[in-house]
Amino acid sequence: MRSLRSGVLLALSICWPAGAAYITIADHSADYTEVVAPAGWAYQWSTAANIGTGSYTNLLWNSSGFPDVPAGPRFAFSASGSWPWDGRYTYIRQLTMNVGQPGEFTILAYTVQPGEAGPSLFHGTFAGDDPLGENGNSDGWDLRVYVNNNLIAQIAYGWTMSVLPLDYDLGTLVVGDQVILAMGAGANNLFDRGAMTMQVLTDVPEPSTFALAAAGAAALALLRRMKKP
Repeated sequence: MRSLRSGVLLALSICWPAGAAYITIADHSADYTEVVAPAGWAYQWSTAANIGTGSYTNLLWNSSGFPDVPAGPRFAFSASGSWPWDGRYTYIRQLTMNVGQPGEFTILAYTVQPGEAGPSLFHGTFAGDDPLGENGNSDGWDLRVYVNNNLIAQIAYGWTMSVLPLDYDLGTLVVGDQVILAMGAGANNLFDRGAMTMQVLTDVPEPSTFALAAAGAAALALLRRMKKP
């Protein structure tokens, strides 16, 4: 009986989540789908006056090809018509995004889904993606990370094709919270296409870990009952 009890205690010490590792709950480049934004994701744009308010406009799927590089369909300011649309180069693709007019923002957002709540981290990268931006053609970007309407970080990022790491503690998120990467232009929006990644990581223990721990606890309780006279 003692050896069995020792085995259960050992199993509990191994299985019980003393500090669960962060897992990736959202990865834009992996989750990306054409035509309809993948579950949890939103592709949007905002005026400068509305950024940080949550009052954003959805981008629309446009299946047309475009003369820029990389060419091809994307979530854009307009579902049809000539590019740029009203002077707005706004769009999001799997690995690139572009900003509309100066002062506007292109928005990549993820909403926390059921089972994903917990202490969370933002992990991403950003870099210029248009070689024509050099020599002053582009004056860089205004990059922002929000949780809902709370500003987590703001970076004035001068033009470069060197990768900027974006790593931030988002605090404890609940279901329905929205994590936002907003890309704004500088004084102009020339040659501002950016290459980006965005992940949200959450400290959510694996369900199997809890199941094993619960089974071990139940076995230990049974042993205690069996030991009583």
